[in-house]
Formats: sequence, structure tokens, C-alpha cells
Amino acid sequence: MRFSLTSLAAAALSATLLAGAPPAAHSAPPPQLPLKDFFHHPERAYFRLSDDGKTLGFMQPVAQADGTRRLNVFVQPLKGSAPVGEPRKLTSETARDIGTYYWKGSDTILYEKDFGGDENTHVVAVDVASGKITDLTPGDKVRAGIIDDLRDDPQHILIQHNRRNPQVFDVYRVELRTGKATLVAENPGDIVGWQTDHAGRVRAAVRSQGLNTMLLYRPDEKSEFKTLVTTDYKTEVDPAFFTPDDRKLYAISNRGRDKKALVVIDPDEPDAEEVLFEHPQVDVAGAASALPPSCRAISSTCKARRAPRTSSSSPPAATARRARATSTTWRRTASPSSATSTRRSPRRRWRRCGRSTTRAATA
Repeated sequence: MRFSLTSLAAAALSATLLAGAPPAAHSAPPPQLPLKDFFHHPERAYFRLSDDGKTLGFMQPVAQADGTRRLNVFVQPLKGSAPVGEPRKLTSETARDIGTYYWKGSDTILYEKDFGGDENTHVVAVDVASGKITDLTPGDKVRAGIIDDLRDDPQHILIQHNRRNPQVFDVYRVELRTGKATLVAENPGDIVGWQTDHAGRVRAAVRSQGLNTMLLYRPDEKSEFKTLVTTDYKTEVDPAFFTPDDRKLYAISNRGRDKKALVVIDPDEPDAEEVLFEHPQVDVAGAASALPPSCRAISSTCKARRAPRTSSSSPPAATARRARATSTTWRRTASPSSATSTRRSPRRRWRRCGRSTTRAATA
């Protein structure tokens, strides 16, 4: 093999330069991060606006005497979009963090509180002006949760609890000022979830009997529930929310297909699903709807403008094909998942009895 003098000189020069060069930057060990940083409370998070847009709510950790820090709710007035003055601490929870909170109008904040650490959460209301806390579901061994915040009814919310029978959850309309509860739907013993329409009426439910699950429906609260769909353990039909006219249901279903899809179910023809969106490779995980700001003031005239959003485990390119059909308001139970979350309420969602999460939007 023959080499030119020029080639040998270039190789020698390269070797000399490499030998004297400093080590590459990536060879340095990565910085060590304290383990506590991964479990630390954010300094300020979970921002939500009051209905009139004049008050900002958020959660912030408060130091306790034993050195722990508990997330509590703070409020701060706004001038336009800018906070003014100092934040005011609204709650004083010391035993546990507040998991989430909701605005009810502009004068009340709702959250679920575990009294005594027995996992039996109560629904409490806080007067924003005075800080007065009212337990809306008092009693020992009572577990409660919010079904619907009834945005169009400033005095009431829908709550489910198991005071009548510890094993099942009934639905009540509760007055915020007095705590007076009126039974709306009594659980016969096998109902595992409730669904309200856009007027806050309980008109759909899910029944579980052995390996079979039934989707129930009624045209109004005075009528009896009837079975629309019966599925076995291999098939799922999960109601999401009602259509704008409150006559049909959006649902996540895999009836007759390998993957779950977003469909519309007509109670008059429950076996004839109208497919709005499906993906050939992955299940549709859930559906949510967007609420235009103008609908806060005139919700009855804006129902036809609300469009559902679907979520799936699909690649980004698939998001362009997501459903655009008109929908109405649906809100997930707000276990805060983002420090910038502004979701206001659990409105119009499918609610599993005794649980603080919803079936829609789960993988």
C-alpha cells in the first residue's frame, strides 16, 4: 500500500491535535437533582377564573407547624387581565391537600374534603367574601361527589352520596345556602354511573349486572329508565354527553368494531350507531367539548356551537381528522393535571358512583 508524504503529514497533524484537545463536553457526569424536587408542590398552580372574570383562583402550598405544606385555595382580584393587590388565602386545610376546586358563579368555591382521613369525601362550599365553609353533605361515613354544577341555576348543584345506603349512590339537588337536599334519582342497587343533560336533568345511567353492562335512558326525570344497550365484558359503550338538542347521546363504543370510536346513539334506534370519528390503529380514549366564552352569558342560544374534542393514542397527523360534530358542554372531574389548568367545573359529565374521576378521556 502506498501513501504520499502529504497524506502522512496530515494524519500526523490530526493525531497531535486530537491528543491535545480537551475531553468532549458530553463526557462530564449529568447534574444530580434532589429526589424531593420530583414530588414538591408547585409554588402556585391550578388557576381558575370566576364566572364574571373579576377574580382569579389558584392553589398554593401553606406551611404547617410540623413542617409539611398543604395545598390551599387563594383568590386575587383582577383589573382586566392583571392581578391587583395581594392574594387572599380562602381555605385553611392542614391535614390534607385540597385535590381540586370549582367556581360556582363568582361568589362560591366548591371542593371535596376528606374529614378524618377515612376516604369519605364531603362536598363543601366556601363563601368567597367571608370565607365561611358549609358542609353540604354532613354525616358520618358519607361519601359524596359533585355530579353537575348546574351553571344555569345559581342556587343549586347536583350531588351524589350514599347516606341512604352505604353501598349505593343516589343523586340529590342541593341548595347552596341551606344545604337542603331533594332526591332526584334513587339508586336501585346496581347503578354505577349517572349522566345529566344540558338542563341538568339526570337522564342516563349505567347499570352493572355480573358480566353485563346496560346503558339506561329516560326522556325526562318523571319517566322510568329503559335499557338502550346491553354489552358483555368484551364490548364497551360508554356515554360521554348529550347532543345539543338533548335527544341523543355521544358515546365511546367498540360495538361491531375492533377499536373504540366516537359515536352518536339515538334512543329511538340504539343499535344504529352514527360513527363520528374512529382511528384504524388505536382506540378513541374519550371526548370533551369546547365552550365558547359568549356561552357563559347566553348558554341556551350557544348550545349548537359547541364542538366535541376527541382524544386518542394516535400520532399527531391523525388529530387533523378528529370529529367536528356539534356538541354541548362536558367537563371532566378536575383532578388538576396541569399547573396552568383553567377548567372550571365537572359540568355535564358521566359520573361513576363513588369515584372522583370520569370514564371519558381515560386511555
